[in-house]
Amino acid sequence: MIVTSKPPSAPAAYLDPHTYTSGRWLRHDKLQIDSRYIEFDFDALCRRVIELSPGATSIATNDKKEGGFNRVFIFTTDNAETLVARLPFAFAGPPSLATNSEVATIRYLQTNTSVPIPKILDWNDDPSNAIGSEYIIMEHAAGTQLHQKWPTMAIVDIKFPAYGSVYFADSSLDSTCTRPLNQNFSVGPHCSARYWDCNVGEFRYYHSTKPNQGPWDDLSTYCDGLVDIGISRIPPVNPVPDNLRRYHGSVSTHLRLLEFGRAVINNMCKDHRIRDAAAPTLFHPDLHKRNIFVSDDDPTVITSIIDLAQELGLVGSCPYPVPTAEELAVHQKEYKYFEAAHDLRNHLTGLLNTASDGWVPAEEWETAKLANKELFGLMLETVLSIENPDDDEPVKDEGDVREIWPFEF
Repeated sequence: MIVTSKPPSAPAAYLDPHTYTSGRWLRHDKLQIDSRYIEFDFDALCRRVIELSPGATSIATNDKKEGGFNRVFIFTTDNAETLVARLPFAFAGPPSLATNSEVATIRYLQTNTSVPIPKILDWNDDPSNAIGSEYIIMEHAAGTQLHQKWPTMAIVDIKFPAYGSVYFADSSLDSTCTRPLNQNFSVGPHCSARYWDCNVGEFRYYHSTKPNQGPWDDLSTYCDGLVDIGISRIPPVNPVPDNLRRYHGSVSTHLRLLEFGRAVINNMCKDHRIRDAAAPTLFHPDLHKRNIFVSDDDPTVITSIIDLAQELGLVGSCPYPVPTAEELAVHQKEYKYFEAAHDLRNHLTGLLNTASDGWVPAEEWETAKLANKELFGLMLETVLSIENPDDDEPVKDEGDVREIWPFEF
């Protein structure tokens, strides 16, 4: 029997189904963990898994896995069936739409291709259901993860009417927000979290642009959507000085670059070679070796896939104006500071063995936290030991070090 509260006699068997426990963050740790908390009825989920396993009467074992966007439970029932339940984190994408689109995409692929994908046994995109969360329950992926076999060793041509995400034709989306794919499926708004106000610690501002989540009927409007994402990340005024990092640039600079970028891209989209090469294509946003399963005997056999300018001869002049010598000088100085911050982050992620956002496995948290503090001290000591730094040196004092340091203490 699965327990949801810690029994005093068996602490080692306790599984916390609600809280993120796979790692910690050296930056915004509490915010990151809180954003991955899922309130739901774990017992109800277990009962549903048993119902989907004919002949099963109880859960024999379970294992909790946590990815970038979902919490996964691998259940084994008392009749030796293995099922997988996936519950999305709040920032995985727009509520309901992300789950609906994922299931629709899987069903569409299973109907129209031979791509091996585990069968979905049950799903629900309404968090008010008995389990209390959106979920997908599917068969366990057969085979071995490709990344385990990699050291030892295409989607078919499908045309889509627009850029966006695949949904069931009978989804709750308004017909003005969809483009028919066939009688069972349609293309609707893009479900990537970047198009919605659900990323952890990343706010959206719609004072300068409206939400633009698609679907987009052509390449130009799709690219407009990408630019509008950038604009929606820019606050109405510059952050207060305490929060403003110099290498981030000003609001006006970002807006100017984005609008010039829009003009450049729209100009490029007029070229038929670019349009032909950028037709809407089915794309797996998380297709890495841990999401591809292969035969243990023959790693070349895929058994399952989870998680689903001028030189071109363009006509006219480039929409981006040639900068003046003064503008170039300012940019070069600011870029050196940006480059110092960027290189420092990359260097630290290697030394601390973290992800770029500061994530470390739970068992390495204390070690990484101590190492982060020690490395800061070493860098600060090195910077302060330079008596007469060059004029073009971007990091000269403690304030500079603290400003570009990517993690918290």
